[in-house]
Amino acid sequence: MNFTNDFNSVGVGVQMGVQFLISRKIVIDFYFFGPEINSATNNFKAVEVSNVAPWNSADAYQAEQDVRAFIQKFPFIRHNMDVMVDSDNKTVRADFKGPLPGYRIGLSFGFAF
Repeated sequence: MNFTNDFNSVGVGVQMGVQFLISRKIVIDFYFFGPEINSATNNFKAVEVSNVAPWNSADAYQAEQDVRAFIQKFPFIRHNMDVMVDSDNKTVRADFKGPLPGYRIGLSFGFAF
C-alpha cells in the first residue's frame, strides 16, 4: 500500500523550567512543565497498489476495520475521525479535525558569546 499523510496544526501553551549557569558562557535550560492545546487537521490516505481489481465488500470492510483498530489506540482522535472507503479505487481515507492537547518537556544547552 502507498500511504500519504498531511498534518497541520496551530497551538498555544505555556512553558516553565529552570536555567543553570555552568560557567560564564555555558547554560543548561531544563523545562519540565509545558501544557499546550492545538487546533489540528490530519488527512490520511492509503491506496492498495498490488493488484488492479477493485475490492469486494469483504476486502473493503477489512480495510476499514484495520484503520479503525489503529485509530482506537489514540484517545484524543478516535471519536473525531472520519473513515471512508472507496472500493473501486482501493483507497481508505481517515480525516481528523479538532483540538489536540500536548505537553512539552526538554533540555537544552546554550553558549553565550
